[in-house]
Amino acid sequence: MLFAHLRTAGLSEDDAKSIASAIKTVHKDSTLRLGAFSVSYNPRIQVGGATALLEGLPSHLTELGMVGCSLNDQLEPAITLFLSRSEHLRLICVEENEFSLRVKRAIRDATRHLSRCLVIV
Repeated sequence: MLFAHLRTAGLSEDDAKSIASAIKTVHKDSTLRLGAFSVSYNPRIQVGGATALLEGLPSHLTELGMVGCSLNDQLEPAITLFLSRSEHLRLICVEENEFSLRVKRAIRDATRHLSRCLVIV
């Protein structure tokens, strides 16, 4: 299982989109399995980059980190869709962003089918 931790890597929105494209390709054409993925503390990925990443991440991911990425309520559709299609997620850390209480609730609600998932928002 592959673990990708790109914390504090200075990633931009374009970098995030390139990584998302690579993830899609690897999971379509290979037997590599991404188990954990973190882009925490990369505030320049913006909502567009975070959306691309969430769309590209596989449903078998077990851990996701997007802490301190300057994300806001515009990410709600992408993050809740990712969470609803996730099958094995055990940890999601998305704290230190600019989510409203409503979106924080939506994120928690989107993980209800994941009985063993710890959500830190």
